[in-house]
Amino acid sequence: QGAQLGKLSVPTRKGYTFKGWYTKKSGGKKANSKTKATKSAIYYAHWKKTESKKKARYGQVVKAAAVYVRKAPSRHVDTAPVVGQLKKGQTFKIQGFLDNPGTRDDWYTLKYKGKTRYVYARYIKVV
Repeated sequence: QGAQLGKLSVPTRKGYTFKGWYTKKSGGKKANSKTKATKSAIYYAHWKKTESKKKARYGQVVKAAAVYVRKAPSRHVDTAPVVGQLKKGQTFKIQGFLDNPGTRDDWYTLKYKGKTRYVYARYIKVV
């Protein structure tokens, strides 16, 4: 009693990151190696759920012979400058999705030649 705790163990738990030892189940004071031990002290492990990395999603051109890769999404599909094209069956890693409810212009974003570009979602299937 009265001595410092010294080196504290670091437990592991799948899917969680250990935050430290605390004096209460929720909240409380964080204990460390210099914390003074007491006869009745109980320390509780606190955890933080590890953020799972989302599985990469891919799109595949399925409803057209080719899909134009555009510099920007556009209210009118044909007005955004074309910078390339993806052929039927070709897949790409989806970076994001621009949802425009009630319109015809939903777009997937992708990296194309190192830049964020856009393809019209109507012709793409997520695989």
